[in-house]
Order: sequence, then structure tokens, then C-alpha cells
Amino acid sequence: MLGGASPIHRQHLKQAVRICIGRRFPLGTPIHSICHFRHTACSTRAVTHSQAHAPNLHTSAERNFQPHIGSSYCPSPNTRFSMKAKQSLITETLDSYPQEVVAAIDTCLRQARDLTDCEAVKRIKDVPIHSRYFTDRESVNRLAQDAVMTSCPQRALQVLNIARHFGCHLKTNHYEGVAYHLAGRSHWSLIPPLVTAARHHCGRASVRLLNWKLRAFVESQRYDQLDHAFEEFINEDLKPNRRTFHILISGHLRNRNLNSAKQYMEKMAVAGFPVDPSTHAVIVAAYRSLGVDLQVHTRAFEALRNLDGRLSTVVLNSIVQQLLDSGDEEAATRFMLAFDLPAGHGRDSTGSTTELVGEHISDPLSVCTPIDPPAVKPNAATFSILLRHMAREGKLSRMLKLLDHMKRAGVHPNPSILAALIRGYLAAGHSREAISVVAVLLNVRSPAAAGVFCSMMQVQPPTALPVDVHDVPLTAHIFNALMNGLLDIMGLRAMRDILRTMRAVGISPDSYTVEILMNFLERAQGANPRQLIRVLRSFSSPSLRPTIRHIHVILRSIIRREKSMVHGCGWDATAAKFSKKRKYNPKFPGGRILDTTEHYHPIAGLKLPRRLRLKSWFRPILQSVSGQAIPK
Repeated sequence: MLGGASPIHRQHLKQAVRICIGRRFPLGTPIHSICHFRHTACSTRAVTHSQAHAPNLHTSAERNFQPHIGSSYCPSPNTRFSMKAKQSLITETLDSYPQEVVAAIDTCLRQARDLTDCEAVKRIKDVPIHSRYFTDRESVNRLAQDAVMTSCPQRALQVLNIARHFGCHLKTNHYEGVAYHLAGRSHWSLIPPLVTAARHHCGRASVRLLNWKLRAFVESQRYDQLDHAFEEFINEDLKPNRRTFHILISGHLRNRNLNSAKQYMEKMAVAGFPVDPSTHAVIVAAYRSLGVDLQVHTRAFEALRNLDGRLSTVVLNSIVQQLLDSGDEEAATRFMLAFDLPAGHGRDSTGSTTELVGEHISDPLSVCTPIDPPAVKPNAATFSILLRHMAREGKLSRMLKLLDHMKRAGVHPNPSILAALIRGYLAAGHSREAISVVAVLLNVRSPAAAGVFCSMMQVQPPTALPVDVHDVPLTAHIFNALMNGLLDIMGLRAMRDILRTMRAVGISPDSYTVEILMNFLERAQGANPRQLIRVLRSFSSPSLRPTIRHIHVILRSIIRREKSMVHGCGWDATAAKFSKKRKYNPKFPGGRILDTTEHYHPIAGLKLPRRLRLKSWFRPILQSVSGQAIPK
């Protein structure tokens, strides 16, 4: 058992998974039919035993681009405190509005019925001081955008619906502003219904709104909807622009669908938008999932001179990221020379790039880049790429020096930078400092939640950080970084406490949160495939769908168990194979994946047997992934 982790036994894990499911879903229940199950504190119990201890390419929006707790569950005092903290946060940025207005929005949101039958709406309609928030265009726009910033962003859509009910005729640009703020908070699942509401209220959508809808499908990995969304331009009699095709090309490349990406490049040329340097920038930014391609890098690098500052940074960031992913630090260092850092092109104050990337080049200036590009301004993504690379190597001192470079460059940190800092602290063995990063961010958002979090994690109140975290939003990406490292130190108790904290501040788990949990259960706790499928199904919702990476974890568990059944494991099985007195009798149960072919190839894929024992459990997950047009 891992050091610091409480003793989790198989019966505890089975009981926890049963509690996580909450309701006994029949085998083979489709994923989409479980959408009402909410992955909140109730889901936390999926990763704790019955007597638990009680002590994330860019996602930021660019304007032109782009829970129910079971009755048998008795929360600890800390949990009740965290729930109170959440209740005080529910009107976090709406405190400046009359409580009657906020109550009306929340009442309509909870009741989910026709607005004409909502008593709260009727009450504020007769009070001019309250109804003006839904009758004046600018007031409605401001209220909707402020509602996005709360822990319940669905309020924004309800504000627009109430305004429509009151007779306020909004323009499409008001909906575009709300979509921009939703994307800035990564609430991608709310953008398609927003576009539908805009079409219903305004009579038609706009090119920019449909582009936001395409972008939301790409970020949500709903690749099956891209072609249908593109047809909406024709149905609405709207002409797609270059950005429309760039989003489609980027989405298909991220889905590793080269044929569809080429088809949309051809359609783009037919529509009057030939391939230009900005297209190369889109390709290199989305090409990471396909591996390193020297030709793609060369064309994109040569196009730097013809790109604006923002796109130049995006292209160079993508090239450096792909090279670091492939382990080619020498080539990454050469491209780093193109960045305009305070001490010179890609060099620290001593004139060396070794503090930025690695120690593989003694004289980086002796190795020329493919061309001599103009100076490219680094952004937060540039430093987050380098910090993630250093965090994997545990180079904490080097990370702190890079943060000093970032300050001198005038770059403000983002959630990816703080997540990389947390990983660096954990890799260097400084778990308390990693927890303090999250505690400081919580203290800015909710001092009550920060106090409960420090109590659960048994750390002192937060102290100063090496970076200024003012205005840095607290996201699931930051919690995931902490969770991934603390699981090996604290065990499943870390998962429970972090999920409770996320619930208290209104942050929902994402697909990577579920992947972290499944990896830990399979690797450290020995969970069987059926238990992993149950955990995945319990977290599934319309906004959190199974991904190909979740399937990989389940298949890894299945194949590992089949291998142990066929070849045996431990010293006794090995001794039986080579013993002269004993006879080795391996078990060959039917319905195994390893029985489907006699010869294996690394890229041939796996074929499921006709009578797979877990087929009734596994089929809904495969159908969900296939329905998203994700190649398996």
C-alpha cells in the first residue's frame, strides 16, 4: 500500500462503487440515460471507503476565434461547512443586484417550467425597479454576463429567456457577448443551447454565433456534430468565413481525421479563402495529436513573418510543444531562440537557453534555426509549456527562475501555469507548497472554503506564492494537477477532499478528473474492469462524456487480467513452468480479447470477441464514443 494512504481493501472498493452509482442502473443502461445523475459530492463517495477519514492547446476564449446527496449519507462537520460556503458563493458576482431578481432567476432555473406560470417572475414584473433588469437591453446584457461568472452559469440563459418573456428584443451581438464569456470559463456545453435561444428570440443566428457553436463542439469532442453544424450556415443562408473553416480543420485534425480536414481545406478554397499563413498556423497548432512533422514545422515557421503577433506566438508555442513531447530538447531550444525574452532572444540573463529548456546544448547560438525570424513575444502559454516540461523532470529551482523571467516579460500567469507549478512542487516532494497554491486561490474566491480545505489537508493557512495569482480563475485544471500528485501520497482521501472542495466552489469534474481516478484505481488499487466501468458511468453526464482515454484504461485492465490468467503471475506460476515434477496448466477462459487473433501488430488495433464477458457493460461506452465520431 502506498505510504500515507489508508488501507483500502477490495470489499471497501466494491462498496464505494455501489454507493457512487447511487441508483441501481440495470446492466447495459445507455450512458445518455444516466444524464440526471450528478457528479458532485455524491460521486466523491465512489472513491472513498465507507468510513472515510474526516480531518486545463488554449481553452481561453478569443472574440474573433475561435448534485444530490443520498439520504443515507451523513456529511462530516467539515463537509457541512463546505456546503455553507457554497451557498454563500451562489450569488458570488450578483450581490450588487436585488435579491428578488436573483431569486426569480434561480426559481425559474429550479422549476424548469413555462415562465408564465412562475410566481417569482410575476412578482418582479410588477415592480419597475426590478423589472428594468429584464427590459433594458444593456441591463440584460450586463446581468447575463455577470451570471456567467457565478458558480451557476446556467443563469445566463435563464436571464435571456426572462428578458424575452418581458418583451425585450435583444440583438445577436448580445448573445455573442454571452457566448464569449461562457467560452472564457470553458462552459462549452451551454453555448449550443445559447445559439438555439438566439435563433428563437432573434429569428436567426449570426456567423459569429455559429462559429462559437462549432468551437464548442470541438472543445467538447462532439466531432459528430461538426458536419451538421456546418450545414446550419446553408440553412440560415449565411456565408461561412475563413474562421469557420479554420475551426472545422482544427477539429478534424484534433480528432486525427485527416480526410475530413483535407475536404474542408478544399471547400475553403472553393469558398474564396485560399490557404494562407494563418491556415498553416491553425494546422501546426492542431497537429500535436498526430506527432512531429518536419514539413509542417518548416512551413509554419516560414510563415511567421506574415502573421500577426498573436498567431506568431501560437505557431511557435505549438512547434516547441510538439518537439518537447517527442523528447527533442535540442530542436526545441533552437526554436526558443525566436522568442523575445527580457534578456534577449530565448536566453536568460546569462545568455544561455539551458535554464529555459535543457542542458543538451552547450552553445545554442552555434546551431542556427531554419530561418532568422522576427522576435516573437511570449505569452502565458509559452511559459506554461516550458514549466510543464520542467515539472516532469522535477527541476523546481529552474521553474522558479523561469517564473522570474515571466515577471520581467510582463506576462500574467494563467491556470495552466499554476497547474504546472503544482506539478513541480509535487515532483520535488513539496506537497504542502502544492496545496498552498490551491489554498491561496481558494482564499481569493472564498475564505470560508479555503479554511475548510486547509483543515482537511492539514496544512497551515496559505502564504505568499512566487507569482501573482490576482484575477487567475480557479479551474478544474488546477485541481486535477493537485489530485494527480496527492493520490500517490494520501490515497483516495485526497480525491474525496478535493472533490468536496470543487463542489463547494461550484467547479465540476472534467474528463481528465475521471481519467486520473480510473488510472489510480486500476494501477494502485487493483480495480477490475467492471468497477472501472461503474465509476465511469457514475460520472457521465451530458457535459462529461466517455472519451477514448477512458476506454484505454478499461482495456488495459482487461488485457492485464487476461495475461495473468493465461501466463500466471508470481513466483509459484514461474516455478511451475520450469519444474520437472509439477505440470503447468494455464487457464484459457472463453470470451477473451487476446483470443481474437493469432498475430499482433502495434497499430492493428484490438477486436472485441463476440462473447465478451463485459460486453453488456462496455457496449454503452463504446456507443457513446462512436456517436462522437471519435476513431477507436
